[in-house]
Amino acid sequence: MPVQMASPVSTVESQSRPTVRIVIVGAGISGLSAAYRLRELAAETGQRLELTLLESSDRAGGTIGTIRHNGFLIESGPDQFVAAKPGVVSLANRLGVASEILTPRDEYARVLVARGDRLTPLPEGFALLAPARFWPVVRSPLFSWRGKCRMAFEPLVRPRQSDEDESIASFVTRRLGPEVLQRAVQPLVGSVYGGDARHISLAATAPQFAAMERSHGSLARAFRRQRAAQRRDDDRRAGGARYGMFATFKLGMSTLPDALAKSLGGACRFGVRVTAVQRRDRGWSVTQSDGQTIDANGVILAGPAHGAAALVRSTDPHLADDLAAAPYRSTVVVHLAYPREAIGHPLNAFGLVVADDQPGELTAASFCNVKYEGRAPRGRVLLRACLGARRDAQLLEREDSQLVDAAVRDLTPLLRIAGEPRLATVHRHRNAMSQYHVGHLQRVAVIRRRATRQPGLALAGNGYGGAGIADCITTGEQAATELFEQLTASTHI
Repeated sequence: MPVQMASPVSTVESQSRPTVRIVIVGAGISGLSAAYRLRELAAETGQRLELTLLESSDRAGGTIGTIRHNGFLIESGPDQFVAAKPGVVSLANRLGVASEILTPRDEYARVLVARGDRLTPLPEGFALLAPARFWPVVRSPLFSWRGKCRMAFEPLVRPRQSDEDESIASFVTRRLGPEVLQRAVQPLVGSVYGGDARHISLAATAPQFAAMERSHGSLARAFRRQRAAQRRDDDRRAGGARYGMFATFKLGMSTLPDALAKSLGGACRFGVRVTAVQRRDRGWSVTQSDGQTIDANGVILAGPAHGAAALVRSTDPHLADDLAAAPYRSTVVVHLAYPREAIGHPLNAFGLVVADDQPGELTAASFCNVKYEGRAPRGRVLLRACLGARRDAQLLEREDSQLVDAAVRDLTPLLRIAGEPRLATVHRHRNAMSQYHVGHLQRVAVIRRRATRQPGLALAGNGYGGAGIADCITTGEQAATELFEQLTASTHI
């Protein structure tokens, strides 16, 4: 059962407090999480709260969307979350849906790398930017002997002295050599962030590797010490729910936003487009596309930074310029269904990523019903192909049939596919993936400083504190907490 929110401190105290009115723009996972956290805080403190969540589309969840069709479970957006981060699991527990969390199948927990027409397993223990264990790398055909020798010299590479941010490509090339970047790191980073490792910030996306270099002088030494510490920790740990790196929900990722929207009830208003957010006296005025306005003490803008820029421009042009400058990329997700016998590959992995020098539009693919149960009927295979606009800037302008053809063309030689797909779906996500370029943390700090000059305004979403679902939840909850504390501390409400 869902955890019940705390009762108000006292009826008399609650009635003596003025009502706080907050509008949230955007019912993606960040906005929904912010709204739910505001409800929790109001219940815990006895604060009267009038909450309105405005969403331009006809449903909650933003890029998260689950479609069920003829026994297939199709995720139009993210298909899993990082379970190692607390955001999703904590929220699922509070909503009463933690029992619906589904972990991947252990027997196929590996990733393949596509080079030419060959699929080669990523060495066991490869941790996004570097190998945590050396011997699997030695045995792997993914790297040449020259590349392996270069990796073996990593402990002898002097640590970087500067504290300035650097790109993932710079870090990996400096410590492990260019071959690791091209054949392993760029494919992995591209599948996660949809961008180019030459531009992506190490400090914003993988700060633990910079910390390992600073603390241990070498990634190899750091991994050895981590393994020793992990063994000691495993010996001490008792039972309880334990998840791997990733997880999803049994009935799809929409489980979480649907539960949030249900808990918020009438606070959610769909099909409402906001055109401006402006300062008014000690509060804010939110203008809708039909000309109606809502007055509020505070506003949370819980969408892409470029969307927030358009809303605040009349109030703070400098903040709007900073928000508009935040880089985003687009992506396309194509699902293809085949009879199992039409695919010659054993599908003995969760999926594949594509080497940086590989032609085509495909950046990654998941074998959906190999990774998670309940994604396809018996005897069928559901493939999820991610096509990257990094490879083709005009990708989103193509017809659906052209995008399906591109996915089929790139996957057919790799998986030895015979025949046409029995089912094909296309979902476009325009300017939806925030790009954490070098200097991202400094740019976000500037944006947040500017935003604090506008009392009652808060920002949440993947453009500020992390690209994953768990990170978006955290940004939403943090925005809600900070705004609630600011408004309830004010004597002007």
